[in-house]
Amino acid sequence: MSVSDAAATESRKLDELVEGYFERYLTLNPILATSIGDPRYNDRFEVSISPEWRARAEQLEREYLERSASIDPRQLATRVLAALVLQVGRGPLNDVDADTVEQFGEG
Repeated sequence: MSVSDAAATESRKLDELVEGYFERYLTLNPILATSIGDPRYNDRFEVSISPEWRARAEQLEREYLERSASIDPRQLATRVLAALVLQVGRGPLNDVDADTVEQFGEG
């Protein structure tokens, strides 16, 4: 597999991961969905301080953090990698430091 093919594969995996997370996040946060013009969850209301909601939210975060470990950050473009590190801020991508990001150039 060429370098560009590997980068495209990892980028595609990241896109799928982010899309999946965002969709699930909207189901937990129907007011946010409505506020961005997505009417699919208008019939729902979540109590975000309830123990049940908090458990589901934590499970979502843990699941997607774990799934993010399958993405090779060395194959991502610099801007994408930097944004991902800032968003995740913990877990497997936390080991990616500024020097690592810089070595990828402008990607």
